[in-house]
Amino acid sequence: PRPFNLEFAPMNAPQQDKFIVREVKTEEVEPIISLVRKTLDPFEEAGSVLAATYRRLTDFNRIYNGQEATYFVVEEKGSGKLVGGAGFGPFVGLSPSDKIGEIRELVIEKEFRGQGAGKALLHRCLQYAKEQGYSRIYLETTPKMEHAQNLFKRFKFKPVTHSLASRAEDSSAVPCYFMLEDLN
Repeated sequence: PRPFNLEFAPMNAPQQDKFIVREVKTEEVEPIISLVRKTLDPFEEAGSVLAATYRRLTDFNRIYNGQEATYFVVEEKGSGKLVGGAGFGPFVGLSPSDKIGEIRELVIEKEFRGQGAGKALLHRCLQYAKEQGYSRIYLETTPKMEHAQNLFKRFKFKPVTHSLASRAEDSSAVPCYFMLEDLN
């Protein structure tokens, strides 16, 4: 297998100096849950497409306990303001030994988008996945989250075709799936 190349998001990039990515602290769980809800609630498809996300928020501490899954936050350096976060764990229903991971609940405050926070966060998730021995990474978004889709594509995630999308009358109600193959 070919090695995973992180050159597309070097750790010393200028925007990396603006943000710190680290694991969530216990006292930050409620604020990050609020941020996820605030970020996703405006999307009208949030109720159906993002139902699993909302279910995970109700059991956040158990899911992101650091044993099989973890949640990273991105904070603005200097101010300490939490501006986003993302979870990583095994793909739902699979064992970590299957080495198929999933990035979930990835959100960035609107005013911080396009400044490198999402790039730093996604970079850290992929770095963690590689450290844990994952070989494939999955993530899901919605059709209206175009900024997120563009970020994923820059990190070499490939859209996964979904047969429902071609048959659905309202394709905006169908999730967008992405996969990154050959992480290791």
